[in-house]
Amino acid sequence: MNGSYKPGRTRGTALRPERADLLDGLAKNIAVISVDFMQYAESYYFYDGDDRTSLASQVDGALTLADLAAVSDDPAVRQSGNVLKAALEDLAAILDERFLRTAGTPRQTLTAYRLDHGQHAGSPT
Repeated sequence: MNGSYKPGRTRGTALRPERADLLDGLAKNIAVISVDFMQYAESYYFYDGDDRTSLASQVDGALTLADLAAVSDDPAVRQSGNVLKAALEDLAAILDERFLRTAGTPRQTLTAYRLDHGQHAGSPT
């Protein structure tokens, strides 16, 4: 997921209805990570080592999933996408307040997080 998705482009085929549970699980895990950053600030500075499991490397994919869910015809997928988007916005707010200080949008903050952890746009994941 390289960030080239434009909302509205795939209306009706964005995500299948059975994917709502996946989005909910992802949102829950991002909320846990947000709490970890609040309680254990030092975790921000740990090197993940593997791009496949690095939050910094995968955050664009989570943003894309939230965008895809927003244009789904299925109300459960749209709702789960909204929950995921809110979790990502909360994560961005915590990262910005505690570490990055970009004063940007959530997407800008999460991009700054990715770049701060050595992940560049178009990097293979």
